[in-house]
Amino acid sequence: MTVTFDTYAWIEFFSGTKKGERVREYVDSPDMILTPAIAVFELSRKYLREGKDPKKQVEYIKQRSKVIDLDPELATAAARHAVNCKLATADAIAYATALANKSALLTCDEHLCGLESVECLK
Repeated sequence: MTVTFDTYAWIEFFSGTKKGERVREYVDSPDMILTPAIAVFELSRKYLREGKDPKKQVEYIKQRSKVIDLDPELATAAARHAVNCKLATADAIAYATALANKSALLTCDEHLCGLESVECLK
């Protein structure tokens, strides 16, 4: 099985929250994990704003998942999802990444909950 993690899933994982423990089940499984490149940006921005160095977390993401770059086809698909589903840019890119790779999107983000192929951790 393949699962795509959005920023929210990685933040919960690295924070060690109750939701993060559920994310850990995926991290510890043999499943292929995909991470949209924009999630690396958002996670890094969060840590830098907090005065923390995101290097360890980014290296972990690179080791445990395949980081998916944004290409023109994926960008166009994300734009469609942003308009049709009323999603913010990063959410639309994460959602489009999951759909393009025929994977579930793992998130805790209420904006994505209820969409096709989204597993929402509550």
